[in-house]
Amino acid sequence: MAVQQLASLALSADERAELTSLTMRRKTAQALALRARIVLTCAEGGQNTEVAAKLGLDRQTVGKWRRRFIEQRVAGLHDEPRSGAPRTIDDARWQMRVRCRPGSSTGIGVSSQNTRCAAWIIRSCSS
Repeated sequence: MAVQQLASLALSADERAELTSLTMRRKTAQALALRARIVLTCAEGGQNTEVAAKLGLDRQTVGKWRRRFIEQRVAGLHDEPRSGAPRTIDDARWQMRVRCRPGSSTGIGVSSQNTRCAAWIIRSCSS
């Protein structure tokens, strides 16, 4: 069986630093950190099967993220927009609902039995 020739994956110093940072930050989404690890391991050399075995992943997963990085660089590792209906409530209104939630430590001190609070939530979310 012939081995497919892979596109070379060369990283600049800035890209390597950014990818390393993504793998180490505690606030980075784990999926993004894994993608950064895939690219860093691919940059060390080797076929997709070798990288997949080293990271415990499927060969197609490694191939997908190698290809996306080559085409779009670091920006290609981030999630693409999801399909579906647009949001119906904005952040400000969501915060109003959270503040009025029973037991909220950051709330405005109203209970679930308070009809004024219930009316306020209904008014604020429907307008």
